[in-house]
Amino acid sequence: MKELKRILSLVLLFVLLASISMDSQAAWKRYKGDRWKYTVSSENTVRKKYVKNKWKRINGKYYYFDSKGWLKTGRIKVKKKWYYCDYEKGRISNQWVGDYYYGRNGVMVRNKWVGMYYAGKNGKKVPGKIRNTKDVRLLSAITYLEAGNQSYEGKLAVANVILNRVNDSSFPNTIQEVVYQSGQFTPAMNGMLSWLLESGQAVPSECIKAAKDALTGVNNVPGYLYFTTGVWGPLKIGDHYFRKTY
Repeated sequence: MKELKRILSLVLLFVLLASISMDSQAAWKRYKGDRWKYTVSSENTVRKKYVKNKWKRINGKYYYFDSKGWLKTGRIKVKKKWYYCDYEKGRISNQWVGDYYYGRNGVMVRNKWVGMYYAGKNGKKVPGKIRNTKDVRLLSAITYLEAGNQSYEGKLAVANVILNRVNDSSFPNTIQEVVYQSGQFTPAMNGMLSWLLESGQAVPSECIKAAKDALTGVNNVPGYLYFTTGVWGPLKIGDHYFRKTY
């Protein structure tokens, strides 16, 4: 029995070492003109092959390689969708690059508001099309009423939950419609929000800053659509738990 256990241990050790050896064969290879390919071991662990015609996750970042195995960078089109890839950062997501915004999973946004700006039919920011001051006031006010006692990060997160909903097909596509959607935000339901907006009472400057930053694309909770103080969620900022699904 002891001999059998020893043999099994040796077999497991061999399999582990073999898997580590295979992983260690993966490597970047540089070519003339600062062009790159990525090699991985084939099944026999001796012959190498290039990653081709697909996305590859490398050290937590996503890169795309064309049909010949070349790394693609800059603006690239994959299966009719546009992305932006960087040598160091990989696929960019939830970020403006020049006049284009690349959202969830790195897909370029079209025909949508992104913060203060509007991405047109071709994805490019439309000059002069900027959200009005009413949107800033409304977002600042609801941020104050929902997170006025939280840190700046907490205020920014709440403002972004609202904007994430605006950009999600499951919700209305304007700030006002999201905020006043039935059964969603207590201050909108109990009249406190309307009172604050109509009274002309000043909203704290940090709430205004959080709203403006969120509207210009500063997003510390990308993809999160809900927040609560009473139900656990995977992300906690201050007193709020944040969730991507209800």
